[in-house]
Amino acid sequence: MRTALEKKKAQGVLIPEKHGGRQEYLKPMDDILRTSVKEHIDKFPKVETHYCRQSSTREYLHPELTLKKVYDLYCKEIPHDQPKASFKTYTRVFGSINLSFHHPKKKCSLCSSYRYADEERKI
Repeated sequence: MRTALEKKKAQGVLIPEKHGGRQEYLKPMDDILRTSVKEHIDKFPKVETHYCRQSSTREYLHPELTLKKVYDLYCKEIPHDQPKASFKTYTRVFGSINLSFHHPKKKCSLCSSYRYADEERKI
């Protein structure tokens, strides 16, 4: 009761509470960081699915990459004096893009024969 009375202004109105929520001055920086993350992800070469092109729009990154490796490359690319997105923000932006890290499971017979062929047959 005492705290509520201390927050009362001379006009009889209470001062609004300042608990929680994002600070307004941080919101523009979020857009800048998300844009930098999206630009970084767009630099990687993408491969579309082989058989399911008509029914799927998902694209794939190289299977040796992981989200942590890609984020580490992002951190190395950004200079130390500039702000960089957190791993959580990077994960959210990556999740909003239709990407994955594994090879498509379906492959055509030509691709499979090339993969297991000797060097002479590949040429």
